[in-house]
Amino acid sequence: MKYFDKIHILHVLSTNYGHIFDPDFRLTQNLSSHFEYLIEKYKLEDDEIYILYYILNVDYSLYSSKTADSFHLIVSFYNEHKLSRAIELLITLCFNLQNIFIKDVHIFYESSSTGDDINLITETLYLLQNELKLDIKMEYAYNRPSFRYAFKYCNQLTGNTILSNTDIVYDKSLNKIQKIQDDTMLCISRKNKQLDGRWDIITLQLDPDKPQDLRNIFSHDTWIFKSPMKYPIFIDIHLGEMFCDSYLNYKLFQNKYKCYNLAHDINCYHIQHDASHSDIITKNEELINDQMEKLVYRENGNPDFIYALEITNIEDFYNNINSNFFYKHRDFVETFIDKKVSGVHEDTSL
Repeated sequence: MKYFDKIHILHVLSTNYGHIFDPDFRLTQNLSSHFEYLIEKYKLEDDEIYILYYILNVDYSLYSSKTADSFHLIVSFYNEHKLSRAIELLITLCFNLQNIFIKDVHIFYESSSTGDDINLITETLYLLQNELKLDIKMEYAYNRPSFRYAFKYCNQLTGNTILSNTDIVYDKSLNKIQKIQDDTMLCISRKNKQLDGRWDIITLQLDPDKPQDLRNIFSHDTWIFKSPMKYPIFIDIHLGEMFCDSYLNYKLFQNKYKCYNLAHDINCYHIQHDASHSDIITKNEELINDQMEKLVYRENGNPDFIYALEITNIEDFYNNINSNFFYKHRDFVETFIDKKVSGVHEDTSL
């Protein structure tokens, strides 16, 4: 069948994901029969067929030589029954499993309370873990993990650790991160695919009369640190909730971590064709206000818990200087929009 052809699969991957995969991949026939079963069961069509074939039959052994200081990757999955989104999450995992700087992947899987967990994601995960023997470790729960739960889990590990949103792909730029100090936290803003095919750091969604090219340094999809953690972080807010990343910035600063946003140097590619959950919420003022009120209540009436982290030079990280260039939300707006002044950092002493 033509969708076994590498040239066509290469075209599909290039069209959908640009340069963020290895074009020199090699295909096997290891899970071809399982592939036939899955496309029939889930009625996959068009690009979904080619991408699933690649996920199941790419030769992962080409990427098995991990480096001594490679990273543990911690992500969460959930019962995604929309097939196009399920394929996006699976190809994200597939690309990360091929990264020689990622030694293993730990998945928090949010199970259905009804026990109905048989879907394209769970069946594919089973094949990758049990048939191909890839280094995937599963943790099951009935709820989305909180930062408290995730960091507690990470404290069981030793070495370089990435806590990531589900749909983020990493490349060889991870090799730039060397000798993470135990009091350092990298909070990295993601890159989205632009209409012209480029990948660039996401921008703030502001009113039409405001600048439209401001980097969204309130948003982070990646946290990189050394496990076990030096300072405990007890936050019950869940990964992926509105404001969770900038709220975590606030807590990291309170807990004396040296934080850097290396978005210009470390590539974190966001794989999502449709509007994200946060994009949808951003357009709903009622939902935003509701989430804000919950966090104000959590902080005993303090409204200043939304912090942006400026993008900094990786040389500062190497030299362990100039960390914690944080902005409170109101000061960021004043500095970057009203005054349009750059390079001025607030004294964020609390």
